[in-house]
Amino acid sequence: MNGTYSCTCSPGYHGHTCQHPCKSGYYGYNCSKQCQCTRHGTCDLATGHCNCKRGYHGTYCELGCSPGYFGYNCAQKCQCKNGVSCDGGTGLCNCTLGWTGAMCNKPCSWNIWGVNCTLNCSCSKSAKYCDRFTGKCICFPGYVGE
Repeated sequence: MNGTYSCTCSPGYHGHTCQHPCKSGYYGYNCSKQCQCTRHGTCDLATGHCNCKRGYHGTYCELGCSPGYFGYNCAQKCQCKNGVSCDGGTGLCNCTLGWTGAMCNKPCSWNIWGVNCTLNCSCSKSAKYCDRFTGKCICFPGYVGE
């Protein structure tokens, strides 16, 4: 039997035989609705629901993680120590002055200081230790100088 036919596509698809998914930024029947997700999320082709990237949450993925949380929908709690925050996407701790380690729970050794303990102190052997927060040499009793 000759004639024309047309397909009724499922939400998220279009085309003569429903072979094409919606282009980016559109969803629904015949891809007629515009997605409202921010650049921090992707739109479900059928429903328009925003699927947030790591480090973001909210209806439209418009909100970054609150301090102390990370991951998809910011559902995971950071394990950082010493008042250190973590990266909202990866959960990696951002160590502050004087601390190092995966959870920023290890103090710098006696001759190293700075963020993530990356700076060498210039103290002489007569120094008791190097202040891990300032890099200042702390002398043994009876010694003076920088």
